[in-house]
Amino acid sequence: MELRHILERTAADPDDRSVLATLVDVKGSGYRLAGARMLIDGNGRSIGMVSGGCLEADILERAKEVRHSGEPTVVSYDTTKDDSNSVFGLGMGCRGVVRVLLESTRNNDALNFIRTCFGRREKGAITTLISKTGDVGLPLTSRIFSQPSKDGFGLYRKSFAELNGLSTSVSRDAAAALHESRSRSVMYRDANGSLEFFHEVITPPTALFIFGAGHDAVPLARWAANLGWKISVIDHRPAYAAAERFGSRRHHRVSTGGDSRHGFYGCEFCSRRDESQLRRRSRHPSSPPWIDMSLHRRAWAEGPHDEIA
Repeated sequence: MELRHILERTAADPDDRSVLATLVDVKGSGYRLAGARMLIDGNGRSIGMVSGGCLEADILERAKEVRHSGEPTVVSYDTTKDDSNSVFGLGMGCRGVVRVLLESTRNNDALNFIRTCFGRREKGAITTLISKTGDVGLPLTSRIFSQPSKDGFGLYRKSFAELNGLSTSVSRDAAAALHESRSRSVMYRDANGSLEFFHEVITPPTALFIFGAGHDAVPLARWAANLGWKISVIDHRPAYAAAERFGSRRHHRVSTGGDSRHGFYGCEFCSRRDESQLRRRSRHPSSPPWIDMSLHRRAWAEGPHDEIA
């Protein structure tokens, strides 16, 4: 859910002097997985966390340097030893090594790509250069964007010419991360030096379709919203299908029709009309993995023993 808020905040003011912190590598124990993000605005206010709270004060200070210079940097926190790498000398109990990328949000193509993935409800991969050695012409945070295609895999941006013979390996590992839904950092070496890329998998929020907007649908929608899910409530009764009943209009879509592209279906009160919509959408090629029906309703029943509970 924090990523959704970061996207909203940066879209509202693309010229803001905010700094984006992204957890790009975790070795050993850590509070967050790689890909966790934190946004720090020009006033020092933040959205999101990249740890359990022990790194954030340090990151706020380092964000000032990035905001002033405009240059991205990767900060390493080794909590298996001492805490001398921290501005504040914080004692951290994770006992792991984590690295955090700090960069400006201005003209940040990674955020734009994530918005595209969320808008299309499609997975994608962001391959970001996070370290390099030797005579490598690519700047830090150089990126390749990729998404699954009808042919199996496609690149939004062609591989950089500076990758030379590494282009195939980098693209292959990005495709593997996307296929396995697991982000990872990989080091590549050639005659000119080494490059390390963070292959980050972007997965759109789960979509929940609730057929029937009765009173028990309201807490279900709120629960799903707290998880950052995309919620659609469908009910043929205009008085029930009212957006104000379900809180934030930005993250809820309430209507008298339906959209069957993606997500899970929920049914809190299955009228005959609701059953008809579920029947039709369950046969769609993009139908979700499961359909949940409310208790004690006979849905799609051919006989007295064909109840779904």
